Amino acid sequence: MNDIDEQFNVNVSKAKEKIAKARKNRIPTDSDINEDNIEVLFNKIKTLETEVKKILDHLGI
Repeated sequence: MNDIDEQFNVNVSKAKEKIAKARKNRIPTDSDINEDNIEVLFNKIKTLETEVKKILDHLGI
């Protein structure tokens, strides 16, 4: 693994830790529990998932 890949993996790990901590400490609001918002978020997650797969494929992971 080259230095760029190693740094990428370190950055991803740090980001995952920060996201997990933020989710744990976050208090949901009424607007978060709206079916339309949930659908929009689901679509964004699917789009991000597709983009991540493209990046990983490009990196050969």
